[in-house]
Amino acid sequence: MKREPFIAARQRRWAKLRSRLERANAARGDDSERATAAEFPALYRAVCHDLALAKKRHYGRDLVERLNALALRGRHVLYEQRQRPFASAGTFILRTFPRTVRAQGRMLLFSVALFYGLGLFMFVCATTWPTLLEEVLSPEQVASMEGMYDPAQREAGEGRDFGDDTVMFGFYLKNNTSIGFRTFAGGLFFGVGALLLVGYNGLFLGAVFGHLTKVGFGVTLYPFVIGHGALELNAIVIAGLAGFKLGFALFAPGRRSRVGKLREVGRDCAVLIGGAALMFFGAAILEAYWSASALDASIKIAVGAALWVLVLFYFAFAGTGTEQRSP
Repeated sequence: MKREPFIAARQRRWAKLRSRLERANAARGDDSERATAAEFPALYRAVCHDLALAKKRHYGRDLVERLNALALRGRHVLYEQRQRPFASAGTFILRTFPRTVRAQGRMLLFSVALFYGLGLFMFVCATTWPTLLEEVLSPEQVASMEGMYDPAQREAGEGRDFGDDTVMFGFYLKNNTSIGFRTFAGGLFFGVGALLLVGYNGLFLGAVFGHLTKVGFGVTLYPFVIGHGALELNAIVIAGLAGFKLGFALFAPGRRSRVGKLREVGRDCAVLIGGAALMFFGAAILEAYWSASALDASIKIAVGAALWVLVLFYFAFAGTGTEQRSP
């Protein structure tokens, strides 16, 4: 093939790569525009192949230099994030994750309303309609919860040694993340599984909180749960959100195939469940080492309230500015 037909056949993808490079530079670290998108590596490899052909066929120094410069820019952007793992993690936490959560709009509001709405409903029922409690909690569960949070026995875990705290950290991490991933995976059943799990967790926690408050164990319960609850409870909401997004893609794929729609929403779902996993991890640390400590209840309440404000502020404002629209 001669030089001119070679250029004509390939210049469109060269221009496409240049456009992607400009967008990546303009994004200044935003994952949504970085070169890790599926299309970028293929474009980069194609340009490298074109560069090799141009050299081999002696298409001219000017063309070789142009392609070489384009390939070098592509390599720099493609591997920059891999060479800066902490910067990439910081971008995810401070920008990508909160932006992706906010971008879900009505689906986010639905997940929040389902979890906290049913929780509040069951809380009220547990304090005013005791017989309904039996529909959610077994007698064994009620007895176990009362034993854990009875102020007279103080078996909520205060004063454990470091070894016991570490064991409990592993338990909390396994238990909480399993709830989150089961909720997300429930989206594969057209969202029904996620719907049931988010709803059940809301009802269950509302029943526990309502009953323990009614019997006077709130003085032990609330100082223990308020700190890690800011992360743990909202992580359940976000795991449910990821499951709903997955289920909606299967239920209403539009003009695309279900597989194609899943690929389209896959990035957002991965961001949501990845962020929820980080929140579960943080909640497990707090629950094991802070919530179970022997600190005064007033300190725990004050710090826990501050954490709730911080979490809400984070999801409302983190990463604002050049806000990205969810695809």
